Amino acid sequence: MTTSAQDRIALIPLKSFATAKQRLRTHLSDMATAKLVEQLALGVIAATEPLPTWIVTDDIEIEEFAAQHGLTAFRPTRPGLNVGIQEAYRAARQEFAHAVIIHADLAQPHDLGQFDFGEAVMLFTDHLGLGSNVLALPTGLDFVFHYGEASALSHIAESRRLGFEPQVVGDSPWRFDIDSPEDLSTTEK
Repeated sequence: MTTSAQDRIALIPLKSFATAKQRLRTHLSDMATAKLVEQLALGVIAATEPLPTWIVTDDIEIEEFAAQHGLTAFRPTRPGLNVGIQEAYRAARQEFAHAVIIHADLAQPHDLGQFDFGEAVMLFTDHLGLGSNVLALPTGLDFVFHYGEASALSHIAESRRLGFEPQVVGDSPWRFDIDSPEDLSTTEK
């Protein structure tokens, strides 16, 4: 049985536009970086439709941004990406059978909300095979998130710890995220 869109939620962690992407700020002005981060986030948000979407943030301006776009802002009890995603994932299990955690900086986020992620654990890595750009999984698991350096390997190991062999996809259009000046050319592909 395939999970319907109503049974699945998108969780998008999002930092302040004013402080995100420090590596890009060596190449772009603060204003240009903030604008790019917002544009990327809007692209990801649009691509998640028709999935219900929570913006996971501890920033008041991002909460206001979420409200302006008709989205729920989930504020974790403590700062940090892993804490925020962990708490949002646990809260989501009250209403949703599956969650899709999506980075807000995907260059080509097309059709995220239309994709059939199936019932198990699916991991879409970045173009280097190291990052976890999109991670789809059932909400009932005792999954511990490990975003940061080499998160894909950590999430594969975590899936296996729970008895799941994750489906890992390294060549999806979602493999391009924007973290550094070298990544900027992928926004044009």
